[in-house]
Amino acid sequence: MISQSGPQRYISDNEAYDQLPGFMADLKVKTVLFLHGQKSLAAAQPYLPAWPADVDVVDVPFGGECSYEEIARVRAIADENDVDMVIGLGGGKVLDTAKSVTTGTHRYLVLIPTLASNCSPWSAISVHYKESGEHVDHEIYLETANLMLLNPKVILNSPIEYFVAGIGRHAGEVL
Repeated sequence: MISQSGPQRYISDNEAYDQLPGFMADLKVKTVLFLHGQKSLAAAQPYLPAWPADVDVVDVPFGGECSYEEIARVRAIADENDVDMVIGLGGGKVLDTAKSVTTGTHRYLVLIPTLASNCSPWSAISVHYKESGEHVDHEIYLETANLMLLNPKVILNSPIEYFVAGIGRHAGEVL
């Protein structure tokens, strides 16, 4: 299977998150599912813009694993609320879950990574785990995110072990 790599649109800037309201307006988005880790939200919160007044936001804290159970839970919330867009903010498991929820649907996907230690925001793949954290499988997609927003300040302030792991991984890919 051949898949496309990289998001359709990628913005890396200290004010990257400020592009989100305009992007939603351009797509006429009315309802957003905002999937996030708690620590990631705390790290990104100072840089996040206010939600547009005409957009309903369904706030969904991440359950901890990109498992089939978590994907089904988030997908059910998206369906119940007839969301137009899913925004995933966090590390690789959050972003992989958001990708799994939107793939094959009409929903737009925005990924906002908060860690340097993974390739999830760039790749067209989701890695799935059991609720216990044990690896199950992975799925390769033909679709990629509509938008990826990266704020270097958030990445630089991530926990050192994740930051170093990301540098090591990406430096190894270049060699």
